This record gives sequence, structure tokens and C-alpha cells, in this order.
Amino acid sequence: MPMKQGKSTSRALQGSLTYQKHLDTMTTGEGIAWLIGMKERLERKHQRERVYLDRQARRGVSTPTDEVYEQDQVLETELLALLDGLIKQFEGAE
Repeated sequence: MPMKQGKSTSRALQGSLTYQKHLDTMTTGEGIAWLIGMKERLERKHQRERVYLDRQARRGVSTPTDEVYEQDQVLETELLALLDGLIKQFEGAE
């Protein structure tokens, strides 16, 4: 299905969100909700990968993909901290 120019779509696990505004056009409340949702999705991804990596380690298996996932764990931790900071900043602006 083609996307209309200027719009982005997002598949939500909950609810029926199918359209995402640009951050600069959101109200503070919408921005906070969007950042919280992004943080929650990233936390789930981070946890899934950690479970997978721990399972691989118990098996004594390590693939090149596993090594990249380990590096991604560090990046995801940094992004989660960044999202936390942004959420707190936006909440302070309300």
C-alpha cells in the first residue's frame, strides 16, 4: 500500500494508531505519549534480544549476529536513557 507523501505510518501493538504526526507538530502531551510508546517498544526489543543472547550463551554458541546484538544492547541502553531524559524534559515543560 503506497504511503502519502509527508505522512508516516506506524503499526501499534495496542490500539489502532496508524498515522504518526511529525514531532514538531505534536502538542507536548502527544510528544510525551509518543516518546513513552517508543521507549516501551525499545525496552521490549532490548529484553527480547537479552533473552536470546542469554540462551545462546547457555548453549555455548556465539554467531556474528550475536556479537552485533551484544553491541546493540549497549546502543539500546544509551537510547533508553536518552528517551528517559527527553520524557522528563517534556514533562517539565507541561
